This record gives sequence, structure tokens and C-alpha cells, in this order.
Amino acid sequence: EYQMLYSRINYLYRSGGFSKNEKERAMVDEIANHPLIKGKNTALSSRAATICYYIQGLCAATNRDYQTSFFKFLRVKTILDNNPLLKRDLAKRYVRTLKNLLYCYIDNNELDKATETIQMMRLLPNEKGFGSIDVKVKIFTSSYIAELMICDRKGTYDKSLEIAEEIIEGIESYGQKINKEQQIVFFYNLTYVYFGAGRYNDALKWVNKLLNDNEQTLRQDIYNFARLFNLIIHFELNNFDLLEYVIKSTSRYLKKQKKDYQVEFLIIKYLKKLIKIDDESTRIPIFEKMTLELEETFKNPSERVVLQYFDYLSWTKSKAQQIPFASAVQARQAELG
Repeated sequence: EYQMLYSRINYLYRSGGFSKNEKERAMVDEIANHPLIKGKNTALSSRAATICYYIQGLCAATNRDYQTSFFKFLRVKTILDNNPLLKRDLAKRYVRTLKNLLYCYIDNNELDKATETIQMMRLLPNEKGFGSIDVKVKIFTSSYIAELMICDRKGTYDKSLEIAEEIIEGIESYGQKINKEQQIVFFYNLTYVYFGAGRYNDALKWVNKLLNDNEQTLRQDIYNFARLFNLIIHFELNNFDLLEYVIKSTSRYLKKQKKDYQVEFLIIKYLKKLIKIDDESTRIPIFEKMTLELEETFKNPSERVVLQYFDYLSWTKSKAQQIPFASAVQARQAELG
């Protein structure tokens, strides 16, 4: 029965990333409150305990409760570290646990700990039980995606470009062994890398690769935010005539999605205004107003999740202050400490 519960929460996460509305949150809560998951001493073995805590961690992550998620995944890691034979037998679960701990560290801005975890993960193939191609692929995808996320947080896009080359080589080398979900995540992160480095045509290439291959059952969160990101890329490329059409189709698409984010429509509202203005200096007060409205909207924790997909605040500030996007990201990171 644990396996069935795991399959349900894993499906929810893989299809949408985060719970996007009350219906999905209710589905997550139903799994989290199942007697086998919530009840004390229901896991009768270390193996059962790892899947129980893992499910609890995934439920918390899907509801964006990273503090609870962190402690649950840390519990899984501790059990497996204390049981070497079980760790060897559950190699994939161990790697997935480290991946989820990585995301918790990044969300909490503990970037040094995230980097240490990446290094730990990359040493695993030297251990017994971690040498299979499937495990190596999981380590490759999880560690490189996390490394790009760290660079995005720091605004170090020159370093990201070097990592991107290694990723593209790895994608070609591993081919079909990289599952569809991981491909989607890679394509999105590569879009972000090239955008951050100011290489907008390359960013457009990767976002098109993602949007033209819409897998209807996987990571719809990424597809939705990629559509929004696509608008920003076209704006930077001054494709204003095309952008007018793309804004309309994106707006129609987002209205059909059953989710609670208001920030998406706020961004579209301002882009509609901005593309009608040719003079950059006239755009500055609009970007300043957009920044203030975004800051107010992001006070809502449910809206703040959008920043995990793209740093819209740093982008609007970069346009208002007429500085590179990377500089605005670095300034925001310095504020976060």
C-alpha cells in the first residue's frame, strides 16, 4: 500500500510540480493524512520507514512546505546512511532523496550546502550499488539541474554557460536514458542560462524546443511558466509585432488552466503596455510601477512560487535601472544574504 500512495503523490508531482489550486492541495492532503503515512509506528521496518518519510517529504514539497520536506528527506537519508545494505539496495531512492534535499537547500538560499550535496552525489558511483547506468543518469540529471539552479540564484551566468555545454554533451551521450521529465527540466534551465547570459536567440531556441514538444501529462507547471518566459524573451529580442499575437494566445491558454496565480496576468497586463512604447526612457516608469505591483503580489506565499521559475523582480528592476539582468540578480542575492 505504501507503493500505491507513493505512486499517487509522485504522479501529482511529476504532472504539475506544485499543487496549483485547492483541488490539488486536497488530493495531496488526502495522501498526507492516510493512516499509513500519518499514523505513529505504522512503518514496521527500516525499508518501510524510508518510503513513509519519503512520501511525507514529497507531500510537503508539493505543497511548498520546504521546512517539513527537508526534515522528512533528511530522515530518509539518515536511515539509509545507518543501513549500508539497505542504502545499496535502495540506491535510486537515496539519489532522489539527495535531489530533494538539494531543492530544499536552494529554496532556503543555503547554496554552499547545496554545492556540498552535489559533490557528495557525484561521488556515489564509487560506492557499491551505485554503479548502474540508471543510477548514473539520475545523478547526472539531478546534480546538473541543481548546479544550474544555484548559478541562477547567484546570477553567475558565465559559469552557467560552461555547465550548459557539459549538459548538452550529457544529453547527447545518455540519449533516451534521460526520461522525458528530466529533459523538460533541462530544456527550461538551459533557456534560463542563455537568457541570463544575454544570449536571447539561444534562449528562444531552447524554449521553443520545450514548447514544441508539449508532453500533456508531465510537468505542466514548467510548460505554463515557459509560455510566460517566452514572452519575456521575445520582448528582449524586440519582436513586438509577433509578441502582440503571442501575448493573446498565452493569455487565452493561461485562462484555461485551473490555477490560482495572479502574477501571470499582471505580467501580461504590463507587457501589453510596454510593447506599445518605442522609447526606452518612457518605459522606465512603467517598469518601476510593475516592480512595485509584483513586490506587493509576491507577499502572498502562493504567488511567490513563480519566482522559482524565473526571477521576474530582478528582470523588472534591471529594466527600470537599465542594468544587466545578471547584475540585478546578484544585487537581489546580496540582499538575501
